[in-house]
Amino acid sequence: MQVRDWISAGAGRWIAILGCGALLVGAVMWALRDPSSVEKRAILKRGRRVLFYCRACEATGMLKGVRFDDHGPYKCPQCGKKEAVMGIRCYNCGNVIERQNKPVYYCPCGFKYESIAGGGEPPAQ
Repeated sequence: MQVRDWISAGAGRWIAILGCGALLVGAVMWALRDPSSVEKRAILKRGRRVLFYCRACEATGMLKGVRFDDHGPYKCPQCGKKEAVMGIRCYNCGNVIERQNKPVYYCPCGFKYESIAGGGEPPAQ
């Protein structure tokens, strides 16, 4: 008896159908699985990069490895004081300014930022 005849027969057909169904269910469960906790721990351990502005020495740059739940102030890599806060780069002039928790704030160049929208408007002339 050949495999083709066996699969077409009664018992062989049901075994093939159940085997394919089990493989399909396994593939769907694997695709819908939660990302492994190992990956999550690695991402949390690595942290995030933060653009900073130091209130003390006015230094700017990137901080690496900042915890996701840490919102500052951070230790400034230039002066060593814990005065570095999150910053944003101005769309208009390119300078890094302190990110503020106000609904509306301005860059020294006059560019307007709205916290809710996350963007800005050109300065009025």
